[in-house]
Amino acid sequence: MLGTDVLYKLLYRHMGPQNWWPADNDIEMMLGAILVQNTRWRNAEIALNQIKEHTHFNPNHILELPIETLQSLIRPSGFYKSKSLTIKTLLTWLARHHFNYQEINERYKAELRKELLSLKGIGSETADVLLVYIFGRIEFIPDSYTRKIYDKLGYENTKSYDQLKK
Repeated sequence: MLGTDVLYKLLYRHMGPQNWWPADNDIEMMLGAILVQNTRWRNAEIALNQIKEHTHFNPNHILELPIETLQSLIRPSGFYKSKSLTIKTLLTWLARHHFNYQEINERYKAELRKELLSLKGIGSETADVLLVYIFGRIEFIPDSYTRKIYDKLGYENTKSYDQLKK
């Protein structure tokens, strides 16, 4: 069976670095990770553009928005009520740490994933995406596409994110 390291090297050699997450800054990246949950990227992108137009991705401006305004801005992404609360929760948590990602990394160390998962609305995949793209950690992110590849390669436990992550 093809191992993860071998698969990664084959894909990297064939495709090169992807630098694919379409964000100009960390706040946009984090919001994108929340807004794309259970929807297509196209819908998340519409919501991101509306947030950008109103706040320029300034986290303090986003936090100052009335919840109804934020919900209206992100409505195209679906589940806008729960996603608006998740955005506010994450940004409030980051604000308590002065948006200092290095300090957060040092404070929580190996417990950072657990801390992120304790934030309402942050699930396993979103937590891992934040660990990789915001906190510079190396994490395996078995999203739905990855699980399909692993299933085709004959791996077991590909039905859920957390099963394959183990």
